[in-house]
Amino acid sequence: AERAQEALDRGCFSHRAYLMLGHARHEMGDHPGAIETYQSYRQRLPYLPAIENNLGRAHEAAGDIASAEAAYRRGLSIFPGDPILTGNLASIYRKKGDADRALALYEGVDEGARTAESHHNLGLIYAERGDLDRAQDSYRKALTLDPSMGEVRYSLAGLYLLLNRYDDAVTTYEGFLGDWDGNPAYVRRARHRLAQLYPVVGDRAMALGDLAGARRAYEGLIELGEGTAQVHHNLALLYQREGGVARALAACKQALALEPKLAQARLTLGGLLEAGGDRKGALEAYRTFLGLWTGKGRIAEHARERVRALERGVEREPGTARPK
Repeated sequence: AERAQEALDRGCFSHRAYLMLGHARHEMGDHPGAIETYQSYRQRLPYLPAIENNLGRAHEAAGDIASAEAAYRRGLSIFPGDPILTGNLASIYRKKGDADRALALYEGVDEGARTAESHHNLGLIYAERGDLDRAQDSYRKALTLDPSMGEVRYSLAGLYLLLNRYDDAVTTYEGFLGDWDGNPAYVRRARHRLAQLYPVVGDRAMALGDLAGARRAYEGLIELGEGTAQVHHNLALLYQREGGVARALAACKQALALEPKLAQARLTLGGLLEAGGDRKGALEAYRTFLGLWTGKGRIAEHARERVRALERGVEREPGTARPK
């Protein structure tokens, strides 16, 4: 930027210098400076559509939508049908709530000439109108042209959510969070969506016997800071089914640290301690479960059976008396 400014200060006319200075100021957030640069450039070359496009972008970044629209219109008067200027003008109409004019402009551009941004905005309009298949097709075309567009992944994840494709939504939100370094509001929203999706995906995977899928969802909740007692207990049951007794025991203890009166976790703890040879600890866990559990049925009878069996075993240990 400094070298470009020095060249212009010396009276040298250079397309490269103007473009470099305008771009640098724009990227540094100096939008008024970028506008001034492009306006000076336009005075020298009033019939160059690329200048109007860059000027419009600078006005947009500065929040002056009316001036941005005027710049794009001037550019199109010089070069009618230019796909970049058309897409940018359509984006202005969409921001102003004029979806019909925006859609007409986007669809009027030959598909092969559309930019990734145009495909994305077109997809947003289709999604707003409930045409989810066409929205998905537009998002995918945008990503084909520019796989780095994180905002498209964010939009696609939301579309999967609307389509009840929860696993795809989770995967896409995760991919978005792994790459996105832009507006932090998108990060907060994506994390919030995952916090809603993980329990649904995890419970469904657990019911289907998909232990890897369930583990990924429950551990994802913990990474988000949403590790409730029930989540840790679910992981304890999962690790137990996988044969990881030590991990299951740690998860179960964490669940009880968060919610000491979680009866199901006490029952699980009893089974884990018994499997590990800690009969006294298991007996205490089963008794605590029965003191907390208000229901009947097989689960309560199982706990009572384990208490009776363990009491007989504990009685035979030297120096141990059966509680009265």
